[in-house]
Amino acid sequence: MIFDINIQKKLVSASRTFMLDTQVCSHQDQVILFGPSGVGKSLTIKCIAGLLTPDSGGIKIKNRVLFDKEKNINIVPQERHVGYILQNYALFPHLTIEQNVGFGLNRKGLFNTVSRDNRENIYHWLDRFQITDLARQYPGQLSGGQQQRVALARALIIEPEILLLDEPFAALDKKLRIHMREEVKELQEELKIPLMLITHDEEDIKAFSADLIEFTSLKQVPKESF
Repeated sequence: MIFDINIQKKLVSASRTFMLDTQVCSHQDQVILFGPSGVGKSLTIKCIAGLLTPDSGGIKIKNRVLFDKEKNINIVPQERHVGYILQNYALFPHLTIEQNVGFGLNRKGLFNTVSRDNRENIYHWLDRFQITDLARQYPGQLSGGQQQRVALARALIIEPEILLLDEPFAALDKKLRIHMREEVKELQEELKIPLMLITHDEEDIKAFSADLIEFTSLKQVPKESF
């Protein structure tokens, strides 16, 4: 089993309570979480990445336990070896592209510098995505497609064991979406990294040979019910 996820989480706001209840079991190395906004897709991958802790259940990727409430296992995000790309790419605007890509390699807190040891690795990935000429520029100077390539390079440089993509093509124009879907698909197949992709775009589903997990209900109830 590549993806073995069964998690529950209650989130409370001023007037509503949202119940996240997600089950994903798949032997495939590509999984798509599909459905409208607000049904828990992003919350699910935040739990996988370790940015949100479920109230109960477990998360296992390629037989490696990342979270198990009953066994009191909760691997910290830095040790989960997860590549996580948000819809807006979350690049650091004050860091150069070179510094952004090398961010995950820096263990000393000096995030505005690039060590000599890391430079070769950084430029390998810059070259892989054909963005070497952008190394000294800043994210605000780049197009959407270029920013996505930077985000992919930053996610992959840490050699992740899973790649999580939260609507990665939504901010791109139609022509660029088609191109980037193919690039991500080829990259995943080349590196053989399990991929979980969030989308509400049916064209994404057609582009990937993935298990489809549909999120259809909001799972929201009034606070008075608790």
